[in-house]
Amino acid sequence: KIIDVLLNRFAPYVHPEAYDGSNHSDAIHTLHLDFFSNLTESTPADFNGERLRDRAIEYGITAELIHYVHHRFPVDQDKTSSVWTQSLDKPALPFVMHLLSGLAHSHPRTQRLIVEANLLQALHTLEGMSTAAKIGTMAENVLEELRDENGGLFKTGVGAMRKNTGATKLAAAERH
Repeated sequence: KIIDVLLNRFAPYVHPEAYDGSNHSDAIHTLHLDFFSNLTESTPADFNGERLRDRAIEYGITAELIHYVHHRFPVDQDKTSSVWTQSLDKPALPFVMHLLSGLAHSHPRTQRLIVEANLLQALHTLEGMSTAAKIGTMAENVLEELRDENGGLFKTGVGAMRKNTGATKLAAAERH
Protein backbone atom coordinates (compact mmCIF):
# COMPACT_ATOMS: atom_id res chain seq x y z
CA LYS A 1 0.00 0.00 0.00
CA ILE A 2 2.77 2.48 0.84
CA ILE A 3 4.33 1.83 -2.57
CA ASP A 4 1.10 2.89 -4.25
CA VAL A 5 0.93 6.01 -2.09
CA LEU A 6 4.47 6.92 -3.18
CA LEU A 7 3.77 6.26 -6.83
CA ASN A 8 0.46 8.09 -6.76
CA ARG A 9 2.32 11.07 -5.30
CA PHE A 10 5.20 11.11 -7.78
CA ALA A 11 3.89 9.50 -11.00
CA PRO A 12 2.17 12.70 -12.16
CA TYR A 13 5.60 14.36 -12.28
CA VAL A 14 7.35 11.64 -14.29
CA HIS A 15 6.51 12.87 -17.78
CA PRO A 16 9.82 13.84 -19.35
CA GLU A 17 8.37 15.31 -22.54
CA ALA A 18 6.14 17.64 -20.51
CA TYR A 19 9.06 18.53 -18.27
CA ASP A 20 11.13 19.44 -21.33
CA GLY A 21 8.28 21.72 -22.38
CA SER A 22 7.24 24.24 -19.80
CA ASN A 23 7.31 22.20 -16.60
CA HIS A 24 11.07 22.52 -16.10
CA SER A 25 10.53 26.08 -14.92
CA ASP A 26 8.15 24.86 -12.19
CA ALA A 27 10.20 24.50 -8.99
CA ILE A 28 7.65 22.18 -7.38
CA HIS A 29 7.71 19.88 -10.41
CA THR A 30 11.51 19.82 -10.34
CA LEU A 31 11.54 19.12 -6.62
CA HIS A 32 9.20 16.14 -7.01
CA LEU A 33 11.13 14.75 -9.96
CA ASP A 34 14.43 15.16 -8.13
CA PHE A 35 13.09 13.51 -4.98
CA PHE A 36 11.65 10.55 -6.88
CA SER A 37 14.90 10.14 -8.82
CA ASN A 38 16.86 10.04 -5.58
CA LEU A 39 14.33 7.68 -4.03
CA THR A 40 14.59 5.15 -6.86
CA GLU A 41 18.38 5.28 -6.88
CA SER A 42 18.67 4.80 -3.13
CA THR A 43 16.02 2.10 -2.74
CA PRO A 44 17.75 -1.19 -1.95
CA ALA A 45 17.17 -4.38 -3.90
CA ASP A 46 15.05 -5.94 -1.18
CA PHE A 47 11.40 -7.01 -1.12
CA ASN A 48 10.09 -3.43 -1.00
CA GLY A 49 12.55 -2.26 -3.62
CA GLU A 50 11.37 -4.97 -5.97
CA ARG A 51 7.76 -4.02 -5.30
CA LEU A 52 8.51 -0.36 -6.05
CA ARG A 53 10.20 -1.29 -9.33
CA ASP A 54 7.41 -3.71 -10.28
CA ARG A 55 4.75 -1.11 -9.57
CA ALA A 56 6.69 1.53 -11.57
CA ILE A 57 6.32 -0.81 -14.55
CA GLU A 58 2.60 -1.26 -13.86
CA TYR A 59 2.10 2.50 -13.55
CA GLY A 60 3.76 2.99 -16.96
CA ILE A 61 6.64 5.01 -15.54
CA THR A 62 9.33 2.68 -16.83
CA ALA A 63 7.80 2.54 -20.31
CA GLU A 64 7.60 6.32 -20.49
CA LEU A 65 11.29 6.68 -19.56
CA ILE A 66 12.30 4.06 -22.11
CA HIS A 67 10.19 5.73 -24.78
CA TYR A 68 11.84 9.07 -24.01
CA VAL A 69 15.36 7.71 -24.55
CA HIS A 70 14.31 5.73 -27.62
CA HIS A 71 12.64 8.79 -29.16
CA ARG A 72 15.35 11.33 -28.26
CA PHE A 73 18.33 9.15 -29.22
CA PRO A 74 17.43 7.05 -32.28
CA VAL A 75 20.17 4.54 -33.05
CA ASP A 76 19.65 4.95 -36.79
CA GLN A 77 21.03 8.49 -36.54
CA ASP A 78 24.56 9.60 -35.79
CA LYS A 79 25.37 11.12 -32.42
CA THR A 80 26.25 14.36 -34.21
CA SER A 81 22.76 14.63 -35.74
CA SER A 82 20.58 17.53 -34.68
CA VAL A 83 18.18 15.14 -32.92
CA TRP A 84 20.97 13.85 -30.67
CA THR A 85 22.71 17.16 -30.03
CA GLN A 86 19.48 18.97 -29.19
CA SER A 87 18.35 16.11 -26.95
CA LEU A 88 21.53 16.27 -24.88
CA ASP A 89 20.44 19.66 -23.56
CA LYS A 90 16.91 18.63 -22.57
CA PRO A 91 16.21 19.36 -18.90
CA ALA A 92 14.49 16.01 -18.30
CA LEU A 93 17.42 13.89 -19.51
CA PRO A 94 19.41 13.80 -16.24
CA PHE A 95 16.28 12.79 -14.35
CA VAL A 96 15.47 10.11 -16.93
CA MET A 97 18.97 8.64 -16.61
CA HIS A 98 18.83 8.64 -12.80
CA LEU A 99 15.37 7.06 -12.81
CA LEU A 100 16.35 4.35 -15.28
CA SER A 101 19.43 3.55 -13.25
CA GLY A 102 17.45 3.32 -10.02
CA LEU A 103 14.62 1.31 -11.52
CA ALA A 104 17.01 -1.13 -13.24
CA HIS A 105 18.97 -1.76 -10.04
CA SER A 106 18.85 -5.54 -9.48
CA HIS A 107 15.48 -5.69 -11.22
CA PRO A 108 15.38 -8.17 -14.12
CA ARG A 109 11.96 -7.03 -15.40
CA THR A 110 13.13 -3.45 -15.87
CA GLN A 111 16.44 -4.59 -17.32
CA ARG A 112 14.65 -6.80 -19.82
CA LEU A 113 12.41 -3.90 -20.87
CA ILE A 114 15.45 -1.68 -21.47
CA VAL A 115 17.17 -4.34 -23.56
CA GLU A 116 14.04 -5.34 -25.49
CA ALA A 117 13.50 -1.68 -26.38
CA ASN A 118 16.97 -1.70 -28.01
CA LEU A 119 18.34 1.03 -25.74
CA LEU A 120 21.75 -0.57 -25.20
CA GLN A 121 23.35 1.05 -28.25
CA ALA A 122 21.93 4.49 -27.47
CA LEU A 123 23.04 4.22 -23.84
CA HIS A 124 26.48 3.03 -24.92
CA THR A 125 26.83 5.96 -27.31
CA LEU A 126 25.70 8.37 -24.60
CA GLU A 127 28.19 6.75 -22.22
CA GLY A 128 31.02 7.97 -24.44
CA MET A 129 29.79 11.55 -24.60
CA SER A 130 30.99 14.39 -22.42
CA THR A 131 28.42 16.99 -21.37
CA ALA A 132 28.18 19.58 -18.64
CA ALA A 133 25.30 17.59 -17.11
CA LYS A 134 27.47 14.42 -17.04
CA ILE A 135 25.02 12.46 -19.18
CA GLY A 136 27.80 10.06 -20.19
CA THR A 137 28.37 9.03 -16.59
CA MET A 138 24.64 8.66 -16.02
CA ALA A 139 24.27 6.45 -19.10
CA GLU A 140 27.22 4.40 -17.88
CA ASN A 141 25.42 3.93 -14.56
CA VAL A 142 22.35 2.56 -16.35
CA LEU A 143 24.52 0.15 -18.34
CA GLU A 144 26.31 -0.96 -15.18
CA GLU A 145 22.96 -1.91 -13.67
CA LEU A 146 22.46 -4.28 -16.61
CA ARG A 147 25.66 -6.17 -15.94
CA ASP A 148 25.36 -9.40 -14.01
CA GLU A 149 27.84 -8.34 -11.30
CA ASN A 150 25.19 -5.85 -10.21
CA GLY A 151 22.26 -8.22 -10.37
CA GLY A 152 21.86 -7.56 -14.08
CA LEU A 153 21.28 -10.04 -16.85
CA PHE A 154 23.14 -8.56 -19.77
CA LYS A 155 26.87 -8.49 -19.12
CA THR A 156 27.55 -10.07 -22.49
CA GLY A 157 25.75 -7.38 -24.48
CA VAL A 158 27.22 -4.47 -22.54
CA GLY A 159 30.71 -5.97 -22.46
CA ALA A 160 30.67 -6.81 -26.15
CA MET A 161 29.66 -3.27 -27.12
CA ARG A 162 32.39 -1.77 -24.96
CA LYS A 163 35.00 -4.18 -26.32
CA ASN A 164 33.99 -3.45 -29.91
CA THR A 165 34.16 0.31 -29.32
CA GLY A 166 37.59 -0.05 -27.71
CA ALA A 167 38.85 -2.10 -30.65
CA THR A 168 37.47 0.43 -33.14
CA LYS A 169 39.15 3.33 -31.32
CA LEU A 170 42.43 1.43 -31.13
CA ALA A 171 42.33 0.64 -34.84
CA ALA A 172 41.60 4.29 -35.66
CA ALA A 173 44.48 5.43 -33.45
CA GLU A 174 46.87 2.98 -35.10
CA ARG A 175 45.93 4.31 -38.54
CA HIS A 176 46.98 7.85 -37.56
